[in-house]
Amino acid sequence: MSTQNKELECCPPFDPTPWDDQIFSWDQKPFIKDKVFTMFYMPVNFGSVMTRMNKLVEKANTQIPDWLCLSDHTSKWNMDLYLAVEKAIPGAENVLLNGTFYSRVYGR
Repeated sequence: MSTQNKELECCPPFDPTPWDDQIFSWDQKPFIKDKVFTMFYMPVNFGSVMTRMNKLVEKANTQIPDWLCLSDHTSKWNMDLYLAVEKAIPGAENVLLNGTFYSRVYGR
């Protein structure tokens, strides 16, 4: 990959090591939530939703810890996205997640 293409990337390359076979305990971990239209589970407007969420994060002058984004297919027509943030974001649907979660990486 050329240097020019690396500058166009939005996210760092995925390193599975910190996520594989790990347990995470979250107490009031902040996320912002948005919805993606899906057609038979295939995302249709994923890019525009991520852009909208990222603009809210940038406007709030904060970060996306670990570049963490979770998805939840609630039906074949909808997917909820949860983007980790450092603080509540004005203009976004702010949610706090609690619980203990097991993480596993497949397809290395």
